[in-house]
Order: sequence, then structure tokens, then C-alpha cells
Amino acid sequence: MRHVIPPSAPGEEALGEPLRRQCDQVGWAILGYLALTFLSLLLFPPAGNRSAARELFSTLLSAGCLLLPYWLLGRRAPLPLGKPRPGATVPTLLAGMAVASLGSLLSSLLQLIMGRAGWELEEVQPSFSQNPLLNLVILLGMTLCAALAEEIAFRGFLLGFLRRWGDGFAIVLSAVVFAFSHSTLLQALPAFLSGLAFGYFTLVSRSLWPSVAAHLCYNGLAIAVNQLSQALGGKAGTVFGLLWALLLLAGGGVSLALCRRRRLAVSLSRGAPPLSPREKTGAVLASPVLMMAFLCLLVNLAGSIS
Repeated sequence: MRHVIPPSAPGEEALGEPLRRQCDQVGWAILGYLALTFLSLLLFPPAGNRSAARELFSTLLSAGCLLLPYWLLGRRAPLPLGKPRPGATVPTLLAGMAVASLGSLLSSLLQLIMGRAGWELEEVQPSFSQNPLLNLVILLGMTLCAALAEEIAFRGFLLGFLRRWGDGFAIVLSAVVFAFSHSTLLQALPAFLSGLAFGYFTLVSRSLWPSVAAHLCYNGLAIAVNQLSQALGGKAGTVFGLLWALLLLAGGGVSLALCRRRRLAVSLSRGAPPLSPREKTGAVLASPVLMMAFLCLLVNLAGSIS
């Protein structure tokens, strides 16, 4: 059942209705991203023999498919591309990497539990080759390009588009969309947690650059640790990966201490209209386009379970 604030005067629009319409627009952006991605795969199907030029084109095309719909959605909200708030960069970097690492640990636990139940979760691993230039392009695509495109789309355009309904609401919904937009369930959980952290610290630092740096560093470190863990193999590889995760979590503890010392915080309810969390949730669930978009993303996630 929908719960909205009744209009205070005859003919005045309830506050929940503009939020529902705005959620419809978010849904159209998600569907636009999916449609552009599907069209790009039809026009430029993956080739058996990859080259550095083709991989670079594919990376840029994927980034464009993601950015274009969200740019159309939030182009009226200025991107926070200025200099970060003094003293906020290091805590944001450490906290973002720590939360992403926590998400990865929880994903590993989920994989273990579902494996014992007879379910297998698909993992997305970079497929490196003997070509150094191709490997460099793959690495840059999974680190720099992914960090820039995703942070601009989700913590830039989408978060800015939703902030009129409260910063807390904008952070949570943008993190949900960010998580669902990943291709596997193992990626979705750390994406949701890191989306919450990146969104919050984007507002704390008043800039996208710290979250871009955290996203970039974590992706690069995750690839390096995964490759080294595979090279070590067995228990040694598992212990090595766990030690790196614990080190990142310790960095998160340092970031919390720095945040308290430097008084880095924002009010998540400042400037929000008088809609309760229940009413906001009702407006989100009442958006048919957003629910259809979420269904499409969930079907894609379900394909990673076998």
C-alpha cells in the first residue's frame, strides 16, 4: 500500500508523487543502460582473437553505454569535481577500500555457504594473455576506466539527481542501483557496501576524486592479490588473500579515527522534504519503471547462480 503525505491544500500535489516520478526516471536510465549494452553487443560481438585496440574500443564503448543514460538523467546537477575538502582524502581512501574489502570477505563467506548447499556462484576474473599491451589495456579498463565511469555515473549524476529527497535516501538508492548493475551476485554485495561508503564520503569530501581514488586502488589491489593468490595456490593463497583483507580493514579503523579527529561528517537528513523512510520506500516501490528495471537486473544476477 502506498503511503504519501496528503496535500495541505486542495489541488496541491502530494510530496510522494514527485518522488515516484523521479524514480521512474531512474528506472528509464537503468533500462537505457541495459538497452545500449545489448545493442553494442549485437553491433560489436566479442571476437575470438582479442587485440589491444579492440579491447580498448570495447572498454570505452561499455563506459559510454553506462554514462550516457545517467548523464541524461542528472545533467542539471553539477558534478562535484572540485578539490576535496581539506583532510578528507586519506580517510575517504582508507574507508572506501576497507568497506569494499569487508564486502569481498562477506561474498567469500556467501560463496562457501552456497557451495556447501550445492549452488555455485560465478566469478568474474580478468583473462590475461601473453600480449603485454593487451594486458595493460585490460588492467586499465578494469581499474581506471571502471572507477571513473562508475563513480561519475552513480556518485555523480545519480546521487546528485536524488539528493533533493535527502542525502541518506540518495546514498542508499544509488548504492542499490550500483549493486544490481554488477553482473554477478559475488560482485553485488561488495558493490552495495562500497556504494554506501563511496556515496557518504563523496558528500563528506565534497568531491568525487577521493571515491574515484578508493575505487581505483581497490580494483587494482583486488586484481593483484587475486593473481598472487592463484600463483601461490592452496592454503598459502587463501592466507595471503585473508591477510590483505585484514590489512585493509585495519586501514578502515585508522580512517574512522582520522574522521573523528578531523570532525569529518555530514548530516544525511539536512534539507530533505518531510517524507518518512516508509513513505519514501512506498514511493520507490510504486514506481513501475524502476521495479521493471530492477527485475531485469535481478534476472541478470540470477544468471550467475548455477
